[in-house]
Amino acid sequence: MSTTPHDHTEYVARELHLAYHCGGDNKPDASFTPWDTLIVTDPAEADRWRWVAKQALPILGQHAANDLTAWVKDHTNSLPAWLRWIVYAILGGLSALGVSQIAGCTSAQRADASALHRLYHEMTGTECALPTTTNPATK
Repeated sequence: MSTTPHDHTEYVARELHLAYHCGGDNKPDASFTPWDTLIVTDPAEADRWRWVAKQALPILGQHAANDLTAWVKDHTNSLPAWLRWIVYAILGGLSALGVSQIAGCTSAQRADASALHRLYHEMTGTECALPTTTNPATK
């Protein structure tokens, strides 16, 4: 488990574990083991929940970046080009900061950077000169 101050994996794993066992009625089922007990009695199960949480954060970050891209496209087309650039720069910085706070230097940052890279090329109408293997605009 990461020890960076921005790693929310443990918290997300705990919440996912609880949500899974609560279902729709918000009451834990009979097989529920509280997280503090689970990490002692079945650390392998706790590790599986941590793994799910680590996978969920980058996935959610990518979807949030895609939503941001769509929103920016829908709401900035009527703005002058210079103002669009300012909006893109601010949103890009906020997005990168948000992902770094949520995921703590994980692949979510790379996913977010890829989405911002694609957004840049989509908005400017330019093509990326990076090789395909490292070109985030093609992923």
